[in-house]
Amino acid sequence: MRIRLTFYSDRNIILPVHYNYVLQSFIYKNIIDPNLSEFIHNNAYSYNKRKFKLFVFSKIFPKGIIQNKMITINKEFYFYISSVLDDLLANLAKSFVLNEKFTLFKNVIYLKSIEVIKYPTVFNDSCIKGVSIRLLSPITVYSTLSNGGSLKKTYYYSPLEKEFYRLIKLNLLKKYNSFYLANLNEDNFNFNLELGSFDYKRHCRVIMYKGDYVIKGFYGNFFISGDRDIIKFAYDVGLGAKNSQGFGMFDIL
Repeated sequence: MRIRLTFYSDRNIILPVHYNYVLQSFIYKNIIDPNLSEFIHNNAYSYNKRKFKLFVFSKIFPKGIIQNKMITINKEFYFYISSVLDDLLANLAKSFVLNEKFTLFKNVIYLKSIEVIKYPTVFNDSCIKGVSIRLLSPITVYSTLSNGGSLKKTYYYSPLEKEFYRLIKLNLLKKYNSFYLANLNEDNFNFNLELGSFDYKRHCRVIMYKGDYVIKGFYGNFFISGDRDIIKFAYDVGLGAKNSQGFGMFDIL
């Protein structure tokens, strides 16, 4: 399920350039069911000691004007939230409808509209082949490398590396198994992501999360293929890692 949330303000909206944590906190704050909030925030779904929130959100539209590490948006913006957990989106929608106004960073904002986005018609087919996708937030996948001692380094893979695609598939497989309590493996998990066009300088994004934590993500043009139910699941929860921090949301063209 996917919803589009549009907000407005009486004045220009000013946000940090790196607003992922601000927007993530805004979402968590507006889950009004305390049990659901506790589950999503602290427990979620697990698979082999990994926990998955199973929701994803987009960047903010329109882009706005960037100056002095801040973004200025002309009084109105929108973004998308997707999840395989319909109760989560229903709870958020109820919260946004019931409350008169909200605070996002230092901005007082008001809800203009909530729209439930219909699934693309491509999901009417049982098997999806080579469909073009558009990223609504960058994809990130990584490995934590060690020198054998206490020093560890996070290495972020780019779409120019084969491991980028293997890790995306493996991550999606784990999320799928965690939610459906399935036991699929890489061999019988029918999903494939292929690169269309990519320019490293233009498509690379370095995002500061919580002030000083560096996350590298990538845009680009990609094609997706596989089983309908798997791709529909990916559409709901996002591709790659850190979906609940605003990474890996896509739309189907």
